[in-house]
Amino acid sequence: DRRPIDPPPVIQLVEHNPLDPLSQQYTISPAYFMQVQLLDASGENVILQLKGHKATAMAGSMVSPLHPLRDTSSVHGAYFVFSDLSVRMEGSFRLRFDLFEIAGY
Repeated sequence: DRRPIDPPPVIQLVEHNPLDPLSQQYTISPAYFMQVQLLDASGENVILQLKGHKATAMAGSMVSPLHPLRDTSSVHGAYFVFSDLSVRMEGSFRLRFDLFEIAGY
């Protein structure tokens, strides 16, 4: 049983100094990726498995690479797209997104 997360989460990575040419390199860097985790409604506890089962609480692609895309105004940006996420149980939850950089890439 899968309940798709709709609309699918799309996270934009925003640069701190848009005038610095070095800060724009991240928009094409393959060294960044993002992971999503399912949390309880309070946002304090990670839910990994269904209660009483060995099955995972989430299904789908829980990791996304950085995608260089254009927004609705045709401005280049760096996005993480989670188009195939599902929860395997009913209830209220939160999602936590963690950004990682592969060191030495």
